Amino acid sequence: MDNIAILQNWFKYQCNGDWEHENDIVIQTLDNPGWKLSIDLVNTSLEGFLYSDSFQGTFDNWYEINCDGFKFVGYSDFMNLNTLIEKFIFGFAIPTFKKSTITYTVYASLKEFQSIKVYRPVEVKMVDMVNFEIVSIPGYDQRDLKVLKIEDFENLNVVNPDICFRVGELVTCNLIQMFDYPTLVID
Repeated sequence: MDNIAILQNWFKYQCNGDWEHENDIVIQTLDNPGWKLSIDLVNTSLEGFLYSDSFQGTFDNWYEINCDGFKFVGYSDFMNLNTLIEKFIFGFAIPTFKKSTITYTVYASLKEFQSIKVYRPVEVKMVDMVNFEIVSIPGYDQRDLKVLKIEDFENLNVVNPDICFRVGELVTCNLIQMFDYPTLVID
């Protein structure tokens, strides 16, 4: 997977109906000439962690990166945009996931429903840019269930739903549109 695809996946995993409205990833040009990469970390598993890196070579070979725990910001010459993205992924994000205690609520499909898709929340922790580990499966509460279409709630009669996943299992997620907002679901 190339660095742009990895960054796109990380962005997808942050989208929860709120984060993408309040935070962003910005790639812009500089007039020296060069690049600026800015990535908001608030309400992600990377929030609160510091990072810095720099290289001063020639006019067309340099970069400067600083992360204050809330925003990752990198500047580079006109040929090192990929380096900035690579430093975010491999220099900062992947090593930081191991230290983070932040969990995400994602949804796992229930086994017993064939005619409609019904999902139950589970808590996961990012382990790298594409995988999560299930850290807990909260107790069942019908009010926490999600469906694709709001009219599907009329057909719910769930007694003791079971999901196909267990605590400690590594999973990948996908972003799908539920009736209310985009939601991460376990593939």
